[in-house]
Order: sequence, then structure tokens, then C-alpha cells
Amino acid sequence: MPFAGSIEHVPLEELRWGAPPAPEPTFMRSLKAAFRQDNIVGSILASENLAVPRSDAFHHIDRSYNVFNDIEGYEHHAKRFTHVFNAKAAQVMKTQIDMEEKDRRVLEASGFVRALLTRGTAMILDPTLFIPGGAIMKGERLGQAALKSALRVGAGTGAIEAAHEAGLHATQELRTGETSLLNIGGAAILGALLGGGASAVMTMAERRQMAKVLKEAIKEGFDAEAQALHDEIHHVSSPQSLGAAVAPKATLEDFSIAGNAASKVAKATAQMNPLLRTLQSPSVLVRDIASQMMETPIYLKKNMHGFGDMAAETAMHEYTRGRLAQVLQKQKDLWLETRKAGDILTQKEFNEAVGRALRRLDASEIPGVEEAAKVWRKQIFDPLKERAIKARLLPEDVHVSTAASYFSRMWSRPALEANETKFRKIVKDWLSDEIAVAERKEEARLAKGETQEQTFNFVSDEDRDNYIDTIISDIWAKLTGRDHAQAFESPFVVSKRGPLKERTFHIPDYLVEEFLEHDVELVGRRYARIMAGDIELAQRFGSADMRNTLKNVVRDYEEMRQKIYTDATLTEALKAKSVKALNKRERADIRDLTAVRDILRGQYRPEIQHTTAARLHNAAGSFNYMRALGGMLISSLSDVVRPAMVHGLSAYMRDGLIPLIRRVKAVKMSVEEAKMAGAISEKILASRMATLAEITDPYAVGSPFEHFLRNAASGFTRMTGILHWNDFQKSLSATMTQNRILRNAEAAATKGFDALSPSEKAYMGFLGLGHGRAEYLGKMFKSHGETEGGILVANTQKWGSDEIADIIRRAYRGAINKDVDSIIVTKGVGDVPLFMNTPTGRLIGQFKSFALASNQRVLMRGLQEDKTRFIGGILGMTVIGAFTYALKQMESGREVSDNPGTWVAEGLDRSGIFSVAFEINNVLEKFGYLGLYQAMAAPFRDKEQRTSASRYAVRSNVGSLLGPGFGGVSDMATLLGLPWREMGASDIEAMRRLTPFASLPYFRWFIDGMVMPELKDRIK
Repeated sequence: MPFAGSIEHVPLEELRWGAPPAPEPTFMRSLKAAFRQDNIVGSILASENLAVPRSDAFHHIDRSYNVFNDIEGYEHHAKRFTHVFNAKAAQVMKTQIDMEEKDRRVLEASGFVRALLTRGTAMILDPTLFIPGGAIMKGERLGQAALKSALRVGAGTGAIEAAHEAGLHATQELRTGETSLLNIGGAAILGALLGGGASAVMTMAERRQMAKVLKEAIKEGFDAEAQALHDEIHHVSSPQSLGAAVAPKATLEDFSIAGNAASKVAKATAQMNPLLRTLQSPSVLVRDIASQMMETPIYLKKNMHGFGDMAAETAMHEYTRGRLAQVLQKQKDLWLETRKAGDILTQKEFNEAVGRALRRLDASEIPGVEEAAKVWRKQIFDPLKERAIKARLLPEDVHVSTAASYFSRMWSRPALEANETKFRKIVKDWLSDEIAVAERKEEARLAKGETQEQTFNFVSDEDRDNYIDTIISDIWAKLTGRDHAQAFESPFVVSKRGPLKERTFHIPDYLVEEFLEHDVELVGRRYARIMAGDIELAQRFGSADMRNTLKNVVRDYEEMRQKIYTDATLTEALKAKSVKALNKRERADIRDLTAVRDILRGQYRPEIQHTTAARLHNAAGSFNYMRALGGMLISSLSDVVRPAMVHGLSAYMRDGLIPLIRRVKAVKMSVEEAKMAGAISEKILASRMATLAEITDPYAVGSPFEHFLRNAASGFTRMTGILHWNDFQKSLSATMTQNRILRNAEAAATKGFDALSPSEKAYMGFLGLGHGRAEYLGKMFKSHGETEGGILVANTQKWGSDEIADIIRRAYRGAINKDVDSIIVTKGVGDVPLFMNTPTGRLIGQFKSFALASNQRVLMRGLQEDKTRFIGGILGMTVIGAFTYALKQMESGREVSDNPGTWVAEGLDRSGIFSVAFEINNVLEKFGYLGLYQAMAAPFRDKEQRTSASRYAVRSNVGSLLGPGFGGVSDMATLLGLPWREMGASDIEAMRRLTPFASLPYFRWFIDGMVMPELKDRIK
């Protein structure tokens, strides 16, 4: 991938093998090498890493063994040995590398024709290219045509190549992520051009019938409301002077959703999430507050005039994603350097050493640890501390009295619960000393004749001990979550009475160090999330708790009620009814605003986040993720169309695809800018997939088993290949977004903001770079930016540190995040119901976040923008959705429908554009109700009439309605009855649904296509 770093190339003469192999190796030798390198089965069978048993000896950490002193001849593969800690594991790694290098040399020496023949044979015979179980070879005309269509565009389309590369990447050492991503991305882009693939499997009569199904979607006037909005954009032109950078006083209309079609969709789905609810509020103040808190991925009417701002949620990403990802990458590099230097530390041990160093003035005997601590201090802890001071969240002379240097406390609940007696004794001794000091100070004051309230009235030593024990119990409850308080920061009041009244829990770190979490990654992630949220809220509303802001909302509603009372045109009955409705709306608005505030601060409903049930639900979520979402990369192929749908096909070619080939250096610079903003961080943070799969939990501490599940889920994500795909698509989108923004800003700086076209003014306002900011951004770009081969790079790091530069830099980075997160759908806090932020809600709504977020970010925004792009996007994403359906059916060994209407329904369903409608429809069809699939299949009466979506084919009824978590419980309950009855085909299906990792494409073809049919036949 040219924008992610150069692909490592080792010249042939530098390899260790000495003389090159024979110029023309035998055909069989070339074929064997090709099968090992390009065929999943061959790669699995040849893998040394999979063949060697993973015994304790293999994983043993030998502290006297430095693997980097034992890799002579393998230096250029040093990173491959990072997780190797003993000689046995090192030898396995060397053997694997030797085999792969030898195979590559054989293929290089085979000549073009022989290499093409052998590698082509290996790839064509790869199981990912076949319908498992032989379905594609059964001779049906549809299957043959589908195969021919696939072969015409190459051995792999994006989805097939994704499964293929994921399997090879999991079993080989020298296959880099960049190489795999290039193969996947290139194949996917070609796959997007398969417009004729679907028509190739239909007769002329069938195509005419399908045209009737699509007729309403392509005829003139299909979306009159969207066209009206499009016309409105082009006619909105109210010339204003450059000085008119401040919007006039906001009205209810300003915060209304632009466009008739989009506003109707918003009204129909308003109860789904707090964003749409608050944008329907009768209070302009509530709408204003909501837009400043939550990222709003849809155009408001004020955006049409070039006005808009950056929400607190969007601004947080610079730290919670951008800086955090950079620090974690730097820390990983330093860990590798430390390993090479001879310090035998696992990554977890290195992280903990960095955490301890941060408590000791960043000092450590290990140079890499010390440097990593300084990076955290410089990039995360100090900047957020300084911004917190400016926001008046911390005093200007803030200092730390409990440790040598500032490092936020995060208590380790497992350590506390495992050593409760020891912890209580340490705290009791410390409290006794604190009381003794307070008593001496009071005696001294009394001796001077100073009068004050008497605070010491212990009648006996037993009374004193009871007082201390009560405090210790309160502290214990807070730190272990039993009273649902936040246990992240150390200062909290330990007592409301007695000698320690209003004192905070400032026990020194060195006394309780064994009970603290030292892993700097865990603490740093949580610190960035909480501090960034508090700072952004405080800057906008005066305080993080928004107390005065919420009081203003109450006053605003009181004024609205007074207007009703004094309205002489209303009857008393109508007044009472209106006031009742207004009171209900006030409660709902305050509930939504306070909930979003707490979510941004990482403390939403803490009383239910630490219970045993919550921990079980979170663990079930991780388990469900690993058993169900192995094929998510294939399902994400429609992302290819989104940049063109938003920015246009010409921009897609000019600013996206062509620069990837011709302007590598410029694209890399643009991508680096987006990384600093936080728009591209998936390979490091995996934040998008974690939020969409509902497996992220800001409150999670957990047991070792819970940590194991989270780590396993993280490894599973990497096995799917989705992280590289997400970063590839976000890189493409970010480059296009930056080009569009900077071109507009440059024009605004030269000719004035009003010189922009109405649609571009609306776009800049939507991103918070409207009047005033666009001109300043243009000036910054002219002074510090550069243009190379049509790629515009802002170079924000060169803008300086003055206040204006900082404001514009953060606004620009926020704009990049907002647009990219909308193009490549990334869930925001306002996109899902509040219920889905609870443990039970996350479990029930698991895997539905994408559908809910797409409602705003794809459908509603699409309705608001260019009609041609929107219709083109529907068609393009539907084609890829239909293609994805066919691949999923092939992968799982199920029949591909011969009904064109089914293909259209599947394509629309999997496109993600009409996601909410299809989610509701699919659940109803699963329970036997009539729905869209039947309606679209019905015109083709001589074809298969399937009753439900293929996405729901393997889901139980319970799982379809209540989510995969409850579906899993239902499956387990079914299997528990096996001792008292005979096993049936449904039991086999339940076992399959409960099998982790079975949904990975390179496993699924075997399990669903071969194992499952065989098991079912034996049951019969």
C-alpha cells in the first residue's frame, strides 16, 4: 500500500541462499511452491507455525535468551521475531521464513509463463474460489454464469481476494499487510465495475422484469424532495461581507434538518436515538446544545448558509484516536528496540514498566521505557493537563501530592479483590496517621486559644476503630465499583463527618502501588477519553457537568409554558394539553442531554456497569463477535462506492484512485495529516469495529478471563483483515476530503467565502469550516501548505502555536474526522438508542449499530446531497451488495437464488443504505410475516420464492429478535437437552452458531461447505 509505507524488498543477491537456484526449476517444483504460497490449503499444510505444538516450552520466556542475538542472516526480518522468547520458537520462525523465501525464489526463477501457469493453478484451485460442497459445479445455468462472470474480471474480486489473503496472511510470515491490502483493494475496485455481472445470468425477459422492479428507483421524480433540496442549495446565495463571520441569532429553523426527504426520514425515525430526538425538540436551545455535543452527520439548514461548528464528540477524536494511535505506535517501536537491546520484556511487561516510570518522574533503568514515558507525557498527559487548566477544570498551580510525577490512577479490581485484607490494613494505618496528624494540629490550635468546632469526640479506642473501619468500607466500595462511583481518578471524599470531614483519598502511590493498574495503554486510553470529554464540554458549556446549561434549558421551557398560559387564542383544555406535552418533552430533552454528557465523559449509568450481570453480558458480546463476524470484510465491500457517492466520480478518480498510482509521496503526506487528526487509526486502535460490534466498554476492568476474551476478540479482528481494509478506505476518503476542503479554503481566502458555490458553502458549513474559518484556513494553507500532483497537504504541524492557529488547526482536523466517519460509517454517540449504552442494550443491539448509524450517515445525508450521486451510489452499492450475497452463499455452501428479484433485495439489503427498513423487515420475515423479499421475488413466479434474507439464514428466531447474545443462550439451552433426546439437524446448526472463529472465510468454506453437510447426513 503506497500510502502506508514502502513494501519491504530484499534484493535477490542479499538473500542467504548463496548461488541462485537452477534457472528453470521443474514444473512440479514450481507447482508445489505456488501451492504453498498462493493456496490456502497448501499454506496451512506447509505452515511450521501451525504444525509445531504450542506447548508450554514453546511459549516459555527465557530471560537469558535474546533472540536478536540469534538472527544472523535474518536481520531484514527482525520484526518477525518480536514475540519470540526462546530458541525453540526462534528455530520454528527461521524454518518458516526459509521455506517461504525458497518458494519465492523458485517462483522467480520459473519464468513468466510457468509462474503464471503454476500460480494461476494454485489460486484457481483455492477453496475460496469455489462454492463449498460443489454447489457451483452442479450445472445450474445461474451458477455457471456467475463463475464465468467472476473469472472474466480475474481470479479474485475484492471479497474472494479478502478471504484468500486473510487465510494466507494468517499462515505465512513474509506476506505483509501492505501486500495483502494492495491485492484486496485492487480486486475490490475492479469488483465494483461488475455492472454487467448480474445481467449476465438472466435472459432478456428476466432483465425486462427486473427493470420493472427498479423502475421507480430510476425514473424522473423518484425523489422530488431531494431534488428540491438540490435546487435550494444552488439558489441559496445571500452575499455577505467578510466581516459577517458570526451567524445571526439562531432560530428553530436554523437547527432544522435540511431537505424535505431527509427531514421526513428523521421525523419517522426520531425515537431511535438522542441525536434525531433533540433535533426535533421545540426548544432552539436544546437543538443548539445537542449539535454542540454530538457529531451531526446530516445537514442542518444553517449549514446551507455556510454556518456550523465542531461538536465536542468530534473534537475529542484528535486525542482519543489521533494522538493516542501515534503514541501507541511509537511505544511499540520502542519496545522492539528494547528487545533488540537485550531487555527481555513482553509487550505487557513493557507497558507496565512505562506506567511505573510515569509515577517516578519518567525515570527508568531501561532507556526505551524512559523514552516511552516521555512520549506519553509530551503527547497525552501534559497537553490534556494544560488544556484542562485553560478550561478551569484544574487549578493553574496543579501539582501531585501522591506520587513523584503525574500519572492518573486506575485501580486494579482483581488485585484489590485478591488482597482485600492487606489493602484494608495499609489504608487503616494511613488513616490512623492522618487522624493523628489532625489531632495534633487541633491541640496546637486549642493551646493558642483559637476556638473552632470540636471534631474529635471519640469516646474510646473502639469508637475510633469503628470510625476508621466505616471509612475503609466506603473506600473499598468505591474502588471496586460496589457503590457505582467512578474509580478512575484517586481524589474523592472519604468522610462527611468527624476529623476527616471533606478530606480526599490522597494516599501515596508507593503505599498502594500493587493495587494500581500500571499498563500505560489501559490507563492512557481511559485518561484520554475522560479528560478530552470533560475539556470539550467545559469549553463549550462552562463546566463538564453542564449544570448551568441544563438550568437554562429548564428556564427555556418555563418561558414556553408561560407563552401557552398567556395565549388568549387557546382554550383552557388545549392549554392543559399543550403544557402536558411540553412537560413530557422537557423531561425527554434533559434525559437525552444528560445521558449524552455522561457517555462523552465515560460515566453513563455507572450503577449498572459493574454488576455481575453486566460483566457476563460484556463477555457474551466478545464471544458473539468471534463466532459471527468473520466475514465482515466481504460485507464491507460496498464501502468502495461511498467516496464517489459523497464527492463525485470525477473527484474519486482525480483525488482518490489516480494519485494512489502516480502521486505516492503526496498521498502519504495527506494520509499522515489525517492520522494526526485521528481519522485513520484502525490498525492500531480497532475502534471502528469495536464500536460497531458493541464490544467496547469504557467501564471495563474485568477478571483475567474477561481480559482473555477481549484479547481474543482483538486477535480475531486482525484475522479478518478488516483493519487494513478500513484504513485503506479511510485513507482514500481522507485524501479526497482534504483536497475538497483546502480547495474551498484557498478560494475563500482569495475571493471571499461567498465566492464559493452554494453547495460548497453548505459543505464547509456542515464541517464547521464556514464563514470566517474558511478564510483563515486558506491563509494558513497558502503560508504553510503545499500542492504536489494535485494533492493538497495542509502541514498543520507547521502552523505555530498561537491561539488562532490552534483553533483553525483543531477545526480542520475535526472536519476531516467528521467527513471520513460519515463516508466510511463510524458510529457516533448520538447514532444509537441510549439503551444500547447499557450492558443489556449492547447485547440485544449487537451488530445493529451499523444499520442505525447508516440511517443518518448514508441515507439521510445522501438524500440531502447531489441526486445523481445518490442514485449512482444506490445502484453501485446494490450491485456490490448483490455480489456479496452471491459470495456469501458460495462460501457457506448454500444455493444461490435464481430469482432476479431476490438479487435486487439482497443487493439493497447489503448495501446498507436502507438499513433500518431492512433490519425491521428481516426480523418480521424471520417470523413468517410478508416482507420486501417476497414482494421483490413475486414478479418472477417461475423462480425460487425465498421467504427471508440470507443474512438471517443461520440466526435463530430468538437471535433475530433479541440479538446474538440471547440467540446464543437459546442455542445453549437447546443443546443442554441432548442427553434426553436424539440429536437433530437443528442441533448441528446450533453447534455451528456457537463455534468461535468458524465464520472466518478461510474456515467457513470447509465447515459450512463440507463438515456441516456430512454431519447432517449422518444424523439422518
